[in-house]
Amino acid sequence: MRRFYFVFLIVIGAIGMFRGDVYGDSLSLTANTIQMEQSTAYDININGKILGLTYYWTTSDNNIVTVNSKNGKIYAKKDGEARISCFITSAGGVNIKLTCKVVVGVDASGPRLKNTKLELRVGEQYDINIARKIKQSKYKWSSSKEAVIDVNSSNGFVTAVGKGQAKITCTITAPNKKIIILLAAVNVTQKPANLIWEDNFNTPALDHRKWDYEYGHVRNLELQNYTDRVDNVSLRDGYLVIKALKDKDGAWTSASIHTNNRLEVGNARIEARIKVPYESGAFPAFWMLGADYEFDYREQRGLADTWLEAREIDIMETFGKVLKAQGGVFIKSSSGATALSQFAAKSQDIDITKFHTYAVEKSDTAIKFYCDDNLYYAYAITDDGLKDPFYILLNLAVGAAGGIPDPTITEMELLVDYVRVTALEGVPLTEPESITLDLDEWRGNVGNVKKVNVKIRPMAAQDRTVTWISSDPSVATVYGGYVRIKKTGTCIISATTANGLTATMRVVSNS
Repeated sequence: MRRFYFVFLIVIGAIGMFRGDVYGDSLSLTANTIQMEQSTAYDININGKILGLTYYWTTSDNNIVTVNSKNGKIYAKKDGEARISCFITSAGGVNIKLTCKVVVGVDASGPRLKNTKLELRVGEQYDINIARKIKQSKYKWSSSKEAVIDVNSSNGFVTAVGKGQAKITCTITAPNKKIIILLAAVNVTQKPANLIWEDNFNTPALDHRKWDYEYGHVRNLELQNYTDRVDNVSLRDGYLVIKALKDKDGAWTSASIHTNNRLEVGNARIEARIKVPYESGAFPAFWMLGADYEFDYREQRGLADTWLEAREIDIMETFGKVLKAQGGVFIKSSSGATALSQFAAKSQDIDITKFHTYAVEKSDTAIKFYCDDNLYYAYAITDDGLKDPFYILLNLAVGAAGGIPDPTITEMELLVDYVRVTALEGVPLTEPESITLDLDEWRGNVGNVKKVNVKIRPMAAQDRTVTWISSDPSVATVYGGYVRIKKTGTCIISATTANGLTATMRVVSNS
């Protein structure tokens, strides 16, 4: 009798569950509002879903968002707003409609991925960050192709595991049953066999292992003051952004970054993909200085610093509203110690408002200049200083050769997709095999400065970067081989190549 009573209760309960009023109270969608970006997908779930009922999904606008009528998977097509409905029926009379709002488009005030376009090499890792996180929310990450990108589901840390393209999706479950879906596109490529160095600007901020800053009013009677502020130099959507800004008093600030003592390259191809501002007064440049011109940019604040001894290679310069880029070299003039000789040429006409690839190929005999892989100038080397290593600079100046800015302009923007250094065609990658200094020991007095020269062999080694370190900077500092004695004592100066070879010298301060 007890067993019969138990079965009877189960049957009565099941019948009650299939009544529309009871079932309607227990059923709901997991989201009331879904904020999606174009090309993202989401599976809507039903709280309290029970087998045996029929579920049919519809959308109010197939042009904005589509939905699989059987399983509720939605796909965002274009910006706009639509409603997704689920009709729930049964032979027993259940007839329920559940709806949610879907908004397609980026919410300017809501959470966003700090980088939505990633270019990674196989084996590289990247930490995707979210701006404007919502408190008390859950974040879940997924990859569309795990054979290309592996992503940590809880924190968004990605690893490029194979060549190809994939999408990284972050699904945010916010309070009040709101779902927010963010998307990043990832392209994974193999590291080129001839790659020496590159920066694809995929990091959350400028990589200071690769770049440093110039400061102040530097040269050419330009109008801007160079800073390291994020207003003037930042990374956005996989691009380096250098922005010149005019304040309310009419003063301009901008940025200039360099690889001095971080990358110093010998014979190689140096290339960048860049979009320059098409504005009067704009004077952007992608260029190089001889690595023997060692200057502590961290201490630089003065006007009109010169670099006559350095040699200069201009990979790309543009001047205001022009339709050509210019490349060339500056070397010391035979007419005098304070004079420079310039040898330059202009590229073919280009749409300056678009991205273009600018490059030089530097060898012991010539420097060749390219725009979009079209050779437009070749300079035959006559100055041995051009055979030495160089470092890279990127800057956006205002005025001078760029002309007078239009008074209505308050900002200009230089975008850089990547900077890449590769071995010349047909030339194998060669690493340093030895490093030596021209001094084993230097004795001096407080305030003395000594240039220590370094030799890297073989000469064919392309990456000729040297990292200088003082064992005790309170006794002597070193920057790019220039040693300055600060106080009485002894310390060791070390010079290390990019592949880890080290040479040292001893510094003794007498007074």
